[in-house]
Amino acid sequence: MKAVILAAGYGTRLQRDVDNDTSGRFKHLAGIAKPLLPVGHCALISHWVQALNTTGCVDTVFVITNALHHKAFEEWALDFPNVKVLSDGTKSNEDRLGAVACLQLTVKHFKIEDHVIVIGGDTLFKEEFSLIKVKEKFSELQAMCEDSSLILSYQCKDEETQKYGILEVDEHLRVLCMKEKPLPSETKSRRACPCFYLFSKKILHLLDAFLDENKLFCQRKHQSKKRTHLETFCHGSFQDLPSTPLPTSPCADHQWAVPKRAADDGLLAKHHREKDILKQVDGTYSCAISSTTSIKTVIAISCYS
Repeated sequence: MKAVILAAGYGTRLQRDVDNDTSGRFKHLAGIAKPLLPVGHCALISHWVQALNTTGCVDTVFVITNALHHKAFEEWALDFPNVKVLSDGTKSNEDRLGAVACLQLTVKHFKIEDHVIVIGGDTLFKEEFSLIKVKEKFSELQAMCEDSSLILSYQCKDEETQKYGILEVDEHLRVLCMKEKPLPSETKSRRACPCFYLFSKKILHLLDAFLDENKLFCQRKHQSKKRTHLETFCHGSFQDLPSTPLPTSPCADHQWAVPKRAADDGLLAKHHREKDILKQVDGTYSCAISSTTSIKTVIAISCYS
C-alpha cells in the first residue's frame, strides 16, 4: 500500500491571519506551508509519516505540493528515506489544481498500481484514532469485494455542516452522496468527511473519469450562469427557448445539442426562482452523478468507533 499526502494548498487564510497579527508572536510562521507548521516536537506532516512508518501500513509516502513550497518540502523529506516529493507546478492559489487533480498527477507520475491511502496534509487526528484498525477494516472490505474503498466520517453539529463535506449513506454505510458544505436544511446527515481515504487500486482509473466529468460539469455550470442572466433579462422560462441557436448575444452562447439543453433546462426549471439556484442545481447534479458511479462499494465508518 502507498500513501499520498496532499500538500499543494497555499494556506491563504492562515497566512492572512499571521500577517494581521499585531502581537508579533507568529511572525516566524509567515510563508510556511501548513503541513510544515510545527506541532509539538516536529512538523505536522511528520506526525503522519512517523505513524505510517511505525504501523507498517505503507512502504512509500508520496507528498504532492506546489512550486512555491517545493524546495521546503524537499528539505524536510531528507529525514525520511521512503518519502518522495512532487510539485504540481502551480505558483499561486488562483492556479491550484485541486485535490483530485493532484492525486491523479501523483498516481500517474509515480505509476502507482497499489492501494492508496490519501491524507490531507493539514489534517491531524486525535490520539484515539487507529491506523491499524482502519487498515484492518479496509482489508475486510477487500476480501468481500476488490473494488471496495473506505472513507471516514464523524458526527458534526448542525451549524458545522457548512464547513465540511457531508456524507449521506444507506443502512449498510455505503456512500450515496457527498454534499460540499451544505446548509443544515439541505441534508439530514451530519457525517462530516475528513480528508482521509483508502482507495482500492481497482478504482484508481476512475480519477480520469471523474476529472473528465467535472470538466463537463464546469462547462455546464458556466453555460447555466449565462442562461441565468438571460432568464433575468427575459423574465421567462428556459423551456420556452428555441432549440436552434439564437442570434449572437453578449450574455449567452446557445451552441448546445438538444439533449444537453433538455437536461440543463430540466434542472434549472426544477429549481426555478429558488434561492441560490446554481447551488441547488449543483447539488442535484452531484447526487445524480454519485448514484450512477461505477465504484461498486464505498464504505464510510466513524473515525473513532
